[in-house]
Amino acid sequence: MVIKMEKFFRSIALFLIVPFVLSGCNSLPSNTENQGTDIQTETALPADANENTSAVASEEQITLTFSYWGDKNELACKEELIKDFEAAHPNIKIEATYTDGVTYHTKLQTFFTSQTAPDVISIAGDIMYDFVEEGVFEDLTPYIERDRASEKWVDGSLNIFTKNGKIYAAPYVSKVFAMAYNKDIFDAAGLAYPTESWTEEDFVNIAWQLTEGEGVNKIYGTKLTDGAKMIRDLYGQMPLYDVDNKKMQAEGNEYFRHAFSLYTDLVIGGCSPSELETDSIGGGFETGKFATAICATWDMNSWEKLIGDSFEWDIVQLPSNTVYGSWTYPSYIDGMAISSTSEHKEAAWEFIKWNTLSEESQKKVSEIGVPVLKSYVESESYLNDFPDSYAVKYNKKAFVDMMDRVAGQESLGIWAKINDELTKQYNAVSLSQTTIDDAIAVLQEKGESVLK
Repeated sequence: MVIKMEKFFRSIALFLIVPFVLSGCNSLPSNTENQGTDIQTETALPADANENTSAVASEEQITLTFSYWGDKNELACKEELIKDFEAAHPNIKIEATYTDGVTYHTKLQTFFTSQTAPDVISIAGDIMYDFVEEGVFEDLTPYIERDRASEKWVDGSLNIFTKNGKIYAAPYVSKVFAMAYNKDIFDAAGLAYPTESWTEEDFVNIAWQLTEGEGVNKIYGTKLTDGAKMIRDLYGQMPLYDVDNKKMQAEGNEYFRHAFSLYTDLVIGGCSPSELETDSIGGGFETGKFATAICATWDMNSWEKLIGDSFEWDIVQLPSNTVYGSWTYPSYIDGMAISSTSEHKEAAWEFIKWNTLSEESQKKVSEIGVPVLKSYVESESYLNDFPDSYAVKYNKKAFVDMMDRVAGQESLGIWAKINDELTKQYNAVSLSQTTIDDAIAVLQEKGESVLK
């Protein structure tokens, strides 16, 4: 932007005075005084940071572009957050571009190759990894350190967005997995509800005990949602593949083999429908035909509407294996990044802070996942806050306690090809068309071929 000389000298005068008044506030680091010079340290902000800060604080009109994806609930949530931000920042307009989740990765590729990347980009770990080496994301480390933001977010939430010591996105919401259970089915069988300390053995025993009936009247002991995806790294010990070194770890991997056997044994035994049988049932946990079911935060809103008061239910943490460790789940932490080509980086950071560090915003985010703002997610207000329409006030703490039990979420590029083969082999074993050992051998061979 062009800064008039008169305004420039007034700014310099204020710059010399304000630090004595605003010591300890949200001021810029001293190493950003000389605008236009190359930044030599990782804690320094971009050369235009002072300029952008003035723009955010002034009445100058700025238009920020923002890209995102999500289901119907998330779409509504983000639209509301954008309206709130614009109302609080009348000089900043958000021009948003929505893309469905299936084509979002392709849309970003188009943005980057055509040099039209939005100022703020919704991102996930597996999407970020495909582009981070291209230098398309701004390193947010200086911004985060300046505003001491990392200590305000839930511990570990930055890990998925950190590469080579740099942070490329701020966490926005965590979409967490847990286990739902139908209280009515447990009560009818005279079984105690699962607790946070339950084991994998407890889970398996419950699944077998509560499976009964046949045909349309059958009650399943569990529903192993996304079975092939879950078994890749169920115990967080030795995943199916080593992402950093691009190596397959299917054969000789006792953790993976045990998880593979655990899941497929339950399907073969009829305790859980196979992936191919699910559609014929007419739905999932909400049908009342499952004693337990792996669930995620995005299920909660739809279940409240679909289940209503037809049966009592709640959620609990995923179980733990006494030998292999606690169950983990694929990481679904969504974040917000800034394009390295953005002309309004400070305004973009202001928008990100509004979404990730504001309790008002994070309260709305709780409708689609677990908020990342530590002070809010750890409060009684969050744990007990439900819309009046909710018939069931489910155990939110189960989701919160699961936030540090995440595994990798590689689902694009070469990993997508390996995952497709895993799904194929998983289904084949579930239908007793092959053995686990043969399936693992094929998976190892096909995976190595892809990685070469």
